[in-house]
Amino acid sequence: MEKNDRYCSPDESLLEAFRQVKEIKEGIASARTWDDFLREEESYTLNYVVNTTPKFEEDVKYYRRKKKYTNILKDLGPVIEKLKQGEFPGNVIPDLGLDDGGSTYKVRAMNTNAKVGQSNGY
Repeated sequence: MEKNDRYCSPDESLLEAFRQVKEIKEGIASARTWDDFLREEESYTLNYVVNTTPKFEEDVKYYRRKKKYTNILKDLGPVIEKLKQGEFPGNVIPDLGLDDGGSTYKVRAMNTNAKVGQSNGY
């Protein structure tokens, strides 16, 4: 979706779909495959940048070296992917005064090596 585009109503969406089907039947437009649709849809999705603190990265390296938490990367991977896709499972940390006006979230990931509640997570 371009910057100046707007979301269409259900009626407009149906009319556009019927127009596209008509063009395909008349040979004016080529039929789209599901893969074409998914590629187009991917271009519309927002991707966020996940920034970690140096302390966090240092801790991850430390625990991997010590082999204390062998599943740390598998545990953190899904959480980071959710964040990149725009799902924010954590709590907002208010009043940080970020330059860009963005938000900071505190996110906890379950530690599958600990087998104990959220407080033993990452």
